Amino acid sequence: MTELHFVQFTEDLGSYTPSQHPEYGPHEAMYIYSEIFENRSYLKNQVTLPADALIIDAGANIGIFALFMKQEFPRAEILAFEPIPEIFEALTRNIELQALESVSSFPIGLGDTDGEVSFTYYPSLPSNSTRYPADKELSRHLMTGLMGAEAASRIYTGSEITVPIARLSTVLRRHGSTRQVDLLKIDVEGAELDVLRGIDDADWPRIRQVVAEVEDFHGRLSAFCTLLQEKGFSVVDEAADGLSGSKNHMVYAVRA
Repeated sequence: MTELHFVQFTEDLGSYTPSQHPEYGPHEAMYIYSEIFENRSYLKNQVTLPADALIIDAGANIGIFALFMKQEFPRAEILAFEPIPEIFEALTRNIELQALESVSSFPIGLGDTDGEVSFTYYPSLPSNSTRYPADKELSRHLMTGLMGAEAASRIYTGSEITVPIARLSTVLRRHGSTRQVDLLKIDVEGAELDVLRGIDDADWPRIRQVVAEVEDFHGRLSAFCTLLQEKGFSVVDEAADGLSGSKNHMVYAVRA
C-alpha cells in the first residue's frame, strides 16, 4: 500500500493523501484544496443547493470536495465513490478525521456498466489515476516541459489494477432513496461520459444539477454537453484552471 501523508491546508484543516513521493502527493492535495475551497469551483454559474441537499460525488478522491460541501451545507447527505483502494483508504480516514456525518463512502467507481474494469494507478500523483491512461500523454508532455523528462516519467509511471464499477442508476436503486439528486459532481479522469451513460432514462428527472471536470479528448466535451442539453439542462463550460495547454474544462449544468 502507498504511504499516507498528512497535509495541513490551514491551521484548522488538513487531510491524509496517499503518495509514493513525499512532495508530489501533498502538492497535488494542496492544489485540489485551492481549487475547491478558495476558488469555489463547484458553486459557480447558478449552481445552488438546499440545506439538506443530496450530493453524488463521483470520483471522491481523498474527500476534499465532501469536506467543503459539509462545511457549506452541514445537513447535506453525500454519497462518495472512489474505486482506487489506496485513495479510498485516505478518503475513509479523512471522513473519520473530520467527523463528517451523513457522508457514505463506497469503494467503487461510477461508469456505464456494472462489473470490473482496469484502471491505471499513479502512486506519485494519485488523483490522476484513470480508466483511460492514453489520455494522460498530454499531461505528461506538459509536465516534461515544467519538470524535465525524468521527473515526468517518474510521476506518470503507473500500475494497472482491476476495480469494481457500477452504473449510477444501479447505485440509486441499492441506496433505496427516491430523493432528488441536487448535485451530481463528476471528476473521474476521462470517464465523464461513462458516468452519464450509467443513468437510466427514468432517473434523469431526479438529477437537478451536474458539475463536472471534463477532459476534452476524442470529442468528449461536445458529446458530454450535448447529452446534458438533450436531458433538459442549460450548460456552461469553462476552461479549467491548471497546466497551461491542458484540455480540462469545467462544465456546469442546471435544469432549464
